[in-house]
Amino acid sequence: MLDFSNKQNIGFTPHFLEKSAGQQIYKKFQKSEGFTLIELLVVVTIIGLLSTMVLVSLNTARMKARDVRRLADLRQVALGLEMYYDDNASTGYPGTSGSNNWAAVDSSLEPNYMSSVPTDPGNGSYE
Repeated sequence: MLDFSNKQNIGFTPHFLEKSAGQQIYKKFQKSEGFTLIELLVVVTIIGLLSTMVLVSLNTARMKARDVRRLADLRQVALGLEMYYDDNASTGYPGTSGSNNWAAVDSSLEPNYMSSVPTDPGNGSYE
C-alpha cells in the first residue's frame, strides 16, 4: 500500500482540480428530471410517421371494402335480373332496347325481385 504521508515516496504530486462554473451548471441540469427538446422532437416525429402509416393503410382498407361491396351489389343485380328473366322469358331482360336504361332496370327489379336497387358506396349512384 502507498504511504501518502511522505510526498517524496510517490514521485508525483496529485492535483485535485476544481470544477469550472460551466461544468457545475451542466452537472446541475444533467441531474434534473424531464426530457430534452431533442428527445421530445424524436418522439413527436415517430408518432407522426406511425400515424401517417396507419392512415394510409386505413384508406387502402376502405377502398378495398368499397370494391368488395360493389362486387356484391353486381351479384345481387345479376341475381335479380336472372329471376326477372325466369318470370318474363318472352320479353327478355328489362332495358335492353336503349343504351342507358338503368331506370327501366331499376323500376322492373325493385318491387318484386329486389327490396332496393343498390347504390354505389363511393358516391351513391351507379349511373
